[in-house]
Amino acid sequence: MKTVFKDSIDTEKQLADKFATFFRNKVENLKKPSNAAEIFDKLSNSIGNVPQWDLVPCSKEDVSKAIDDLKPSLSSGPDSIPNRLIKSLKFEALEALTSVFNKCIMEGVFPDIWKSGKIFPTFKKGSKNKIENYRPVCLFSNLGKLFEAVIGKQLTSHLEKFLPDNMYGFRPGRSTQDAVSQLVMLLIKYIDIVLRERKLRLSLLILQVRLIFLNMR
Repeated sequence: MKTVFKDSIDTEKQLADKFATFFRNKVENLKKPSNAAEIFDKLSNSIGNVPQWDLVPCSKEDVSKAIDDLKPSLSSGPDSIPNRLIKSLKFEALEALTSVFNKCIMEGVFPDIWKSGKIFPTFKKGSKNKIENYRPVCLFSNLGKLFEAVIGKQLTSHLEKFLPDNMYGFRPGRSTQDAVSQLVMLLIKYIDIVLRERKLRLSLLILQVRLIFLNMR
């Protein structure tokens, strides 16, 4: 990074501090006040009574499946443990990892080291010697993300019991293609009803879908 900003008189630490300040200010500007009680009230009104749920201890099979789903990357967080190492030592570390995860579940603790991450400025576009042309990429602990994956499976299994069938976003086995297909079927159904009833006026609904891609450079 210092070679990119070679004309700067800043030391590496000063340059890092400037990036940190810029990224921190961006986050502060994007923050919006939230009201969790209001969100839960709306969910309760729309979904109704939901069965109680809480975390339960995980099995070695749960952890093993989560390890199998990891990408064999070499990137790592503050603990310097890459996914490739976790996958390579899967059988040797499986019992220990399961024990640690279950201790976290039973005591309600998420280790501090899993909450911290290494932030790398990643160039987007424009001039490379301008800080505002970079975006932050944060690498968290892979062990922490593995634990989150195990917990996520439990939560997803519970949510699938009462989420409506017409909800497609962020659900396994569903896609935007499924949502579009369902919408088309509904349009055909209602247009058929209109034609059969011989309405004099037929409204045509035009849907414009814009796909926005974020270029990751």
